[in-house]
Amino acid sequence: MRIVIVRHGEPDYEKDCLTIEGRKQAELAAKRLIKEHIEKIYSSPLGRARETAEAFSNLTGMKPAEILDFMKEIRYGREDDLYSEAGHPWSNADKIAAEGKDLRDPNWRELPVFIDNTATVDVDNVIKHTDEWLSGLGYVREGLYYRNVAVHCGVVLPRRLGDGDALAHIQSAVPLFVFCHTHVVYGDNCLKIRFNSRKSRDACAGTS
Repeated sequence: MRIVIVRHGEPDYEKDCLTIEGRKQAELAAKRLIKEHIEKIYSSPLGRARETAEAFSNLTGMKPAEILDFMKEIRYGREDDLYSEAGHPWSNADKIAAEGKDLRDPNWRELPVFIDNTATVDVDNVIKHTDEWLSGLGYVREGLYYRNVAVHCGVVLPRRLGDGDALAHIQSAVPLFVFCHTHVVYGDNCLKIRFNSRKSRDACAGTS
């Protein structure tokens, strides 16, 4: 299975749609992606992501994207001070990384900037629903990885995603597209997850 997650085209945030340039970008992306032989499309509920997905479905004649309601903007800041710069997760993540701290630390929620921060609540919600979505596609979370439990030739393969030998046994692939903000690419034998184009984590040795 291959899953490609695509960021939306240039947006008009105020109107939650694509700009003229954004629509051109979406059309170019659709032409580039058509050769991937995609079989199903998913989208964030946000207008700018849906328009980007529509460019692909219109070009290919595929059914409209299935909406993943959890794939949308997160809040940040405390409840009584929403969207304050002091609680901005990306700005603070850069500062934390510059201090030499590991943002992959499982205890990141205990850092001062994330305590009582609505971003933490919303991120946990995205994680929960992403896990449920991937579980339906045959991948179950184990820490920072996902175990493949797909059935192949009638045999369940309970191997961690990242074990190349297990994935090598899965011959068939169902390519999917998701149009949103989070970037995920499943290669034929690896998983790469990228959030906001800042950092990525490979779940296996080889990348595609």
